[in-house]
Amino acid sequence: MLLAVAPSGDHATPYPSRIALGALLVIQRGVNRGAIIVDDDDRHHLLDLLHDAAREHDLAIHAYVLMSSHVHLLLTLREAGALSSAMRRFDQCYVRAFNLRHRRADPLWQGRFKSCIVDSEAYLMTAYRCIELNLVRAAMTDHAEDYPWSSVRANLGLRTDSMVTSHPLFLVSTVIRPNALRSTGRGYAKA
Repeated sequence: MLLAVAPSGDHATPYPSRIALGALLVIQRGVNRGAIIVDDDDRHHLLDLLHDAAREHDLAIHAYVLMSSHVHLLLTLREAGALSSAMRRFDQCYVRAFNLRHRRADPLWQGRFKSCIVDSEAYLMTAYRCIELNLVRAAMTDHAEDYPWSSVRANLGLRTDSMVTSHPLFLVSTVIRPNALRSTGRGYAKA
């Protein structure tokens, strides 16, 4: 049985997932919604650390987007406590490097990451769209696939991304119902 993790005080408390998906939607925001990424070097470093944390803690990342003030993830954990451990390692390493590189000493994150259980196929597909269209809604680009700092190109089959593992229901949905992503000629349509 897959386990999901619910925050409980300072410790993560495992509880049996109500669903067989085992997927979680995760967001980590900057303090006061401030910048957590300044340039492409920060983006590369952040992705490298996320990838390392996912490998170390056996997380499958299905979708992600790096925004200037936050990071969205859709992932599956395979063991209780894995998300908390992975995010702790990622958070600490990234903040240390970011502060050193940008000569600052202040906190970067607005507290602990937030997560919620993805409890249906419909919610899974909505989570994919919300994450990968976030930058379109934020008017950072007209077409999600033009933005290099998200999983959208990998999920549309336009490039390989070793960090991205398609969720089994994503694969089934896109085979059975090719329009499940509300795809246009240029990728995802605005939801």
